[in-house]
Amino acid sequence: MKLLGRITTTRSWWVLGVVASLLGLSAIWGFQSFGALQAGGYDNPGSDSSVVERLLDSRFHQSVPNAVIIFDAKGSADTAQAQSAGSELARQLTKLDGVKKVTSYYTLGSPQRYAPPMARPSISSSISTKLKVPL
Repeated sequence: MKLLGRITTTRSWWVLGVVASLLGLSAIWGFQSFGALQAGGYDNPGSDSSVVERLLDSRFHQSVPNAVIIFDAKGSADTAQAQSAGSELARQLTKLDGVKKVTSYYTLGSPQRYAPPMARPSISSSISTKLKVPL
């Protein structure tokens, strides 16, 4: 250990150059790995979540939304003003060409209203949109 300390202190510029070179090489090697990385993680077709996902898709035609819109309610998401604005936004989205389905906190009957106070949204809500054409 004393030898390493002596080399590090007596040849500090050499050690700094080696560290900088290794850092540069690892950066180049690391950036090349981006092409091999994939989003989504590991899928186990036999897992409970995969079975439920197939069941929801086959029986209820559920799928992942193409777009999720966060609606800022400027207060509680359960106020009459927020419900009116959120429902109107959902109605306008359904009229857009290419929109297949719109699901929102408000069209589902505000399910969080019956949740414990800690689980209730305070200032925002979300609207999920399924498009006819993928983005």
